[in-house]
Amino acid sequence: MDKILLESLPSKLNLTSAFCEVLAEAAIVCLSSQNHQQGVSLKITTDFGNKISAIFWETETNERLLKTHKDENRATDWGAMCISLFLALHLTEYDEFETSMKADGIDFWLSRKDEFGFLARLEISGIRKETPTNKAEYRVKTKKLQTEQSDERGLPAFISIVEFSTPKAIFVKK
Repeated sequence: MDKILLESLPSKLNLTSAFCEVLAEAAIVCLSSQNHQQGVSLKITTDFGNKISAIFWETETNERLLKTHKDENRATDWGAMCISLFLALHLTEYDEFETSMKADGIDFWLSRKDEFGFLARLEISGIRKETPTNKAEYRVKTKKLQTEQSDERGLPAFISIVEFSTPKAIFVKK
């Protein structure tokens, strides 16, 4: 995964185009708010090493887009979902995604097109701009604990933390 085109997410997933487009818009707003331009590098830290991908988008950041994604926390969460879904597609064997219920302690159930049932879980967190007390590395432990709500299923859980000011992502397996 050398290049991520944010608007291409709908063609890669089994989720609705409208949902994926909203997530992509939110990611664009988050990256633009941190003064990033086309081709910005995303440093990805995984269990099996580091990677770098370039992020691109075609949607113009204009007043209408900013009004649509005015809630910074929601936009950050949705933007992190966009990038995390790309990461899950490219860093795992899973290609089917289903949103979860809040009580599950995760954001998505993962599976494969050729198999029946859920095979893994994905929990996502976004940070617009790190602070000394709010770092991506700190969130990993919290999110691993949160996934305990659905541990009884015995499925692996992936944790994805996206930070937009650097930008960087941590994608690890619990």
